Amino acid sequence: MRTLLIPLALALCATGCTDPIVATWEEDPPTSSYEGEMVLEDDQTGEYEVEFTEGTTGKLVFEVEWFETGDDGYELELDCDKITGELGALTSCDALESWSDWECTLKSDDQKLECENDGPEGNQELEFDRKD
Repeated sequence: MRTLLIPLALALCATGCTDPIVATWEEDPPTSSYEGEMVLEDDQTGEYEVEFTEGTTGKLVFEVEWFETGDDGYELELDCDKITGELGALTSCDALESWSDWECTLKSDDQKLECENDGPEGNQELEFDRKD
């Protein structure tokens, strides 16, 4: 009987288990000047949008690829897709190249995602809360 349960459990997991990073994430802490939301999908892709609502308005949209590195660790590759609004008149996707590689860790029972990037502008950090 046990030998039947193991393949059955593996088959169910293959069709129904998702990585804990697959979710909608809201940037934390929210600020009055912008809001960020990232959606990560099962196929190891996603999208990260940052909308600026005060001062220079506009939206940054990044395509995301994510890779598991083990022990709740992930690598996220962000590729700037477009910049809209007033922000688009001030900068280009080329200027955001340093935002491409992030190392992230799931925390607090997979409810927080903490990321850092050691780019040319120095250490940058992002934190997200699970939204769904």
